[in-house]
Amino acid sequence: MSADIHHDESETIKPLEPQQIDAFWGDFSNQLSQLEELDRQEFVESSNELLHQYAPGLSLELEGKLGEAGSRLVISAHGNTAQFENAQALVRQAPRFEHYSVQAFRSRALGSNFGMRMDGFELACSDIRVGYYDAGGITGLELAFAKPIPSDMMGHAQHMSFIMLDHILGEWDFSVRVGPVEFVEEISQGLSGPVKLSEI
Repeated sequence: MSADIHHDESETIKPLEPQQIDAFWGDFSNQLSQLEELDRQEFVESSNELLHQYAPGLSLELEGKLGEAGSRLVISAHGNTAQFENAQALVRQAPRFEHYSVQAFRSRALGSNFGMRMDGFELACSDIRVGYYDAGGITGLELAFAKPIPSDMMGHAQHMSFIMLDHILGEWDFSVRVGPVEFVEEISQGLSGPVKLSEI
């Protein structure tokens, strides 16, 4: 089964106006001390409610610890390349914060074996095997599950695999450097790998 990870390139996305970006960062900066009194999840949710008023296609994520030096605010486009310029524009106009740097796109987390839980179903990077090949200057991937997946959870498992790939490879590389992604029962002969997702 093939799956297209990329959004429609013909999708028309309006560029963010400098005034929209300034207004968001102004509101965010004014509310930051109250936001930091929340727990991590509430901080992210409340920050995103604010961001979506100005830039509905983007999200703000926190890498590191809330209110601690060296932490990062990440502006994510969720792999939608049509929104990449807006994410970068938002970062270019970000003010300086005492405890946070601001970056566009999720960081690469190579070598980390993490797991996810969705609707009572758990999947770890070690449960996914990856074969890879040159697909004309970009990388093609075959994904196979190393554990039995109930048929009613297959769609969930595939969706979770894409989210995990986004984190392992980094949002930019996954969206720009990866082409076809196909789920298979067994990785084809002749491909590089198979390796665990955490080792790709």
